[in-house]
Amino acid sequence: MKFLTVLKDSYREAVDGKVFQAMVVLAGLFILFVASISYRPLTLEDGLARKFGVLNYLLKAGGQAGAPQLAVENYRVTNGAAVPWEGDYELDVVVTCPDPKVLDELRKGNSPLPASAPAVEALLADDYYFLTNRTVTEVKGGPPTEARIRVTTRGTTVAEGTAWLHEPTILFSVPAPIFIDTLRTSVYKVEKYLVNEVGSRVLLLVGIVVTAGFVPNLLRKGTLDLYVVKPIGRSELLVYKYVGGLLFVFLLTTLTVGGVWVVIGLRAGVWAPAFLLLIPILTLYFAIVYAVSVLIGVLTRSALVAILLALLAWGLLFLAGYLNEKIRTVRQAEAKVRQALAGDRPPADAGPPPSAFGLPPWVETGLHGLTTVLPRGFDLDTQASRAIARGVLTAQEVEKERLNDPLPSWAETVGVSVAWIALLLGLACWRFRTRDG
Repeated sequence: MKFLTVLKDSYREAVDGKVFQAMVVLAGLFILFVASISYRPLTLEDGLARKFGVLNYLLKAGGQAGAPQLAVENYRVTNGAAVPWEGDYELDVVVTCPDPKVLDELRKGNSPLPASAPAVEALLADDYYFLTNRTVTEVKGGPPTEARIRVTTRGTTVAEGTAWLHEPTILFSVPAPIFIDTLRTSVYKVEKYLVNEVGSRVLLLVGIVVTAGFVPNLLRKGTLDLYVVKPIGRSELLVYKYVGGLLFVFLLTTLTVGGVWVVIGLRAGVWAPAFLLLIPILTLYFAIVYAVSVLIGVLTRSALVAILLALLAWGLLFLAGYLNEKIRTVRQAEAKVRQALAGDRPPADAGPPPSAFGLPPWVETGLHGLTTVLPRGFDLDTQASRAIARGVLTAQEVEKERLNDPLPSWAETVGVSVAWIALLLGLACWRFRTRDG
């Protein structure tokens, strides 16, 4: 009963304010925006035409006289397939340019524009990797202002419509051709970028600001006296207040993530229960930062100082994890290059390789050690993205997005983070018990 009483007080302190109601409204508007996104399947011709349309607009907008223009011609479905993902295709990618010299330079150089057979093959391998048995050849004998590349394909790796090209429409009526992708990849990007990155950061920021005052308010003269006359220990009181702050973020997270999951399932037909793992992950992430806020609140009795230092801790944890991840990525790339250069030869004993990015070796070693022992905020972010990917993307899409790299185990990530929460709360409880008033 004591726990429920203090928890109810903390909950009321959060939800009775205008901030909680405003956050509920914002969450509702966010869910409505996600619900306004629909997805329309495209033919291969439509997908290429929209992509080329965006490129043509950007080339013209650059103000360059005689800019090349792209088009799709002679498009055919050669096997008469009823649905696009079962089709065999033949088409011409055509690049026209008023200046033949410019077109020749595009053909010879490493331009991303598909003005040569290798460039078209690179485009297909990147954006249309699901088209199999591709043949890409340049058609000779055309006018000097035109490059024509013929493409034929036989079969696809797509087994269902959700893994085929779709064009999103936002706000119920506005096409967004720049975001054309497979339906599953589009849903993944909405869940990863809109929810897990933008939405979660806004939620954590608001949670830090709102809950930072819980402990300083508790320590005000009169408020603490009212609690300590009750049969409850100071440590229990502080822990109950901490749980009440977590409840604020947990409720908003559940509302937002649950609402987005439902509307995406209804609008796109993609139901990915793994997306709901964001609720405990984001709550645990906030629990780490809030533990810092509680400790600072006990030490200083200042909500402003608690907010600033909690934000600083959040930023430093993210920065350390981000830099460590970048160094790890560079190390992996270096290892692949060395392996490719060495071939079957045994590696030469050249001593330890220089530090990534040219940093002193102790910096790289120290950073890795710090991220090993510090709370795993960045790892929680990455785990959330991987959970979304595993629930939404096909195995081929996971590989394309380069999401197959190994991660620290869940037990390690959660265990280290929970240990830090216990340490910070333990210090806060010790100081709370030993201070007067």
